[in-house]
Amino acid sequence: MDSLNLLKTLCYTVENQTRFVCQDLNDEEARWRPTNVNSPAIGWNVGHIIVLHDIMINQRICENPILFPDLIEHFGYATEGNFPNSFTLIEIFEKFKQLNSIIVKTILSKEESWLDEMFDTDGFPPNWQGKNRGKGFALALNHGIAHTGQILEIKRKLGKGSWGF
Repeated sequence: MDSLNLLKTLCYTVENQTRFVCQDLNDEEARWRPTNVNSPAIGWNVGHIIVLHDIMINQRICENPILFPDLIEHFGYATEGNFPNSFTLIEIFEKFKQLNSIIVKTILSKEESWLDEMFDTDGFPPNWQGKNRGKGFALALNHGIAHTGQILEIKRKLGKGSWGF
């Protein structure tokens, strides 16, 4: 498998893994937040993964316009961590599907050498600065998977099985 097809698979992997760990949750459970730790809601984590994909992968790496600018105020960096009542998990996962199809279409239209090119990392954390597109994908996809791990921990605190058991 070439690098571009691997990235396509990994983009869908983050979406599908996030969907899988949330499959047994309703919207009210996605809004729940543990009281004894400063943890965001599960739904916030899902929205944050989508915002990360939209800003870092879709806009910065793929150079497409941001698809869901309205999500940034709810799920961007340093937001409150709530999953607002104006969203549902079904709706938010549909947005993830739409976003990934645009990202994948862009990826598959490129040559392998595109991954070696630099992209605009202004405003990102220091460890993400000065990276090429390939490294940017690795950082963004890893960040998304890290948030699926948070979802599993929040599910445990909620009293739900972590892997749907």
